[in-house]
Amino acid sequence: MSLSGVEAALVDLVLVFALAGTIAAFAATSGHVPYTIALVLVGLAASLLGFGLRSELTPELLSDLILFVLVPALLFQGASRVDADRFVENVGLILGFAVVGLPISVALLGLASHLVLGFPLLGGLLFAAIVLPTDPVAVLPLFEELGVPARLSVLVDGESMLNDGVGVVLYTAFLELALESPRSGPADLVGLGLGEIVVDLALGVFVSMVGGVLVGAAVGIVVYRVFVFFDDELTTIILSVVLAYGSFLAGELLGVSGVVAVVSAGVFVAERRETTPLGADTRLTFSITWRSVGFVANTFLFLTIGLMTPFDALLATAVPMALTIGLVFLARAVVVYPLAALVDRSGLTSVPRSYRPVLVWSGIHVSIPLALALGLPAAFPAELATQFQVLTFGVAMFTLVVQGLTMEPLLHRLGVTTATE
Repeated sequence: MSLSGVEAALVDLVLVFALAGTIAAFAATSGHVPYTIALVLVGLAASLLGFGLRSELTPELLSDLILFVLVPALLFQGASRVDADRFVENVGLILGFAVVGLPISVALLGLASHLVLGFPLLGGLLFAAIVLPTDPVAVLPLFEELGVPARLSVLVDGESMLNDGVGVVLYTAFLELALESPRSGPADLVGLGLGEIVVDLALGVFVSMVGGVLVGAAVGIVVYRVFVFFDDELTTIILSVVLAYGSFLAGELLGVSGVVAVVSAGVFVAERRETTPLGADTRLTFSITWRSVGFVANTFLFLTIGLMTPFDALLATAVPMALTIGLVFLARAVVVYPLAALVDRSGLTSVPRSYRPVLVWSGIHVSIPLALALGLPAAFPAELATQFQVLTFGVAMFTLVVQGLTMEPLLHRLGVTTATE
């Protein structure tokens, strides 16, 4: 019996959540494999055995689904539960890693991709902007379980939320330049005006970040006042959805970072719940609702990623894949360690030495990288787009599975598994 598009999508949805429920039960009882990693592994196994989705979830549709539906929900859920006081205390350091560190990492990986992988220089920079934004969803639950210091969790979470916004800004700029000069080398980049490009990028990041913060805070102020006025569970749920997606859309429509706007709105809510608290029932409903939304979004995201991973293509590109994974790791490490040392020398604050390997190893590159890679426009060279997508899937799989599964031994080895600071 043939199924309509809606029926096929509904069948997929039921199967996905039935499978996810089984995986969640296994992960909860085993205690050894994080839920998100188990989802990807099961999805990958199902794909290898020939089980796929009945509905036509194209790469372009998956990209839009991740970027415009799942990411705002996950960012808002993460930001609204962050320790607002600790976030504000460490915001300078978080901005340093995200706003300064990520562009430097992109520049280094872009150049390395040109020299080692043979990408055009602008193509290499675009690939770096795609693959380097980080995603903490696989490690933060483990941090909570092991009692990792709250400051370390805030640093990892805060950097990931903000560098997503920076990554999207850099991606947009490099994509535009790459479409103008798809075969670019160093000479072409100089010809386009290297100094001008750097200034434009810096200005673009600054405007996008500051604009996103202001937009998110403005929307947050208005909506939170309505929260407090009604102090009703159901009204709060509906308005919180408006806040999450409204802040994202407002940022995008105003030409600033929608990602940062969502984070700003979420952090504002987290801070106001301490200073202008809602009723106990409303707070509990808000917390449970968004925890459930985050769980559902992660379930769909990671299981679908496993199902859609091009396993044959990953095997066929084993050598460039290994090189890419190594370069991505180095591009992050050679920025995190010097920035942490520079912060220590400033005397303003410090980053304990035991935190630095964790900051590097917690760089898991999944949701935003895959959304950007899968969303490359038709005008972009098809062969290069396919390479970017395959390599991005490989980096996502390695960082999620290998780094995610080895995070616990690393934390124990470094002695950062208690809540003392």
